[in-house]
This record gives sequence, C-alpha cells and structure tokens, in this order.
Amino acid sequence: MQLALKITIGLIHKDWWCRPNNPEEADEKESGKWADASHFCRQRLGDTMSRVISVCDREADIQSYLQDKQAHNERFVVRAKHNRKIIGSELPLFQHFESQPELGAYTVDIPQKGMKDSKGKAINRVARKAKLTVKVATVTLKTQDK
Repeated sequence: MQLALKITIGLIHKDWWCRPNNPEEADEKESGKWADASHFCRQRLGDTMSRVISVCDREADIQSYLQDKQAHNERFVVRAKHNRKIIGSELPLFQHFESQPELGAYTVDIPQKGMKDSKGKAINRVARKAKLTVKVATVTLKTQDK
C-alpha cells in the first residue's frame, strides 16, 4: 500500500484583513485581496508560479480575478458563487454541471457549529453529513462583454 504524505511546507502569502462592520467604512473593495495575493505570489515565485494551483473560495468568483489569472496563464480553482452563462450551452453553469455524469462521491461529517444553550441544544448549525460528488466539464464562461 502506498501512502501520500500531505504536509504544508510553506506559506507564499498572508495578509491580515478584517471586514468592517459598516461596508462603507472599507478603504478598498474586498474583492481586491484576491488580485493582490496573486500579484505578491508572482513576485515571490517568478517562473515557479506556473507550477502553482491557486485554490479560492466563493469570494474569488469575480470576473476581474478570473480574467487576471487567465491573463497570466495561471492555474486556479474557484468555488463558484455565480450561476454564469456558458458559451455553447443553453444551460447556465450550475445546471450544466448537474447534467454531467458523476465520476465519484464520498460523504463527510460536518460538525456542529456555534454554541449550545444551557440545555445543550445547538443554537446555530447542527452536525450533519454531506455528500460530495465529483463532476467534470470544460466550459468557457461568457463575460459581460460577450
């Protein structure tokens, strides 16, 4: 049996950021943090940036970030937030992936989140199981220009 060793060997970029209570008090747009991180990674990694796969959450699903990564020919994964239109498909993104064959699946346990009241009842999200499926498709997203 072969085991894969997964460890963190370094951190390329870290920036402390705190969302203000009033969004109007923000010095800059929150979405800019994604492009800033890519910029600093490019500076630090140089040619080895081509071996990096940036993995981002739903906040990175903004057109300017996606275009920046493509303009620099960088690899990335972004958890989709917007149900974008696809070139060559009548279905929008989420429905297009729903129509793809399932390549695999597994179940994960999601623990209870938040506090419990004095009687031990969960106040926020209760523990549950989530089924994750793997589906693959190559798509070209329509931009606002197209």
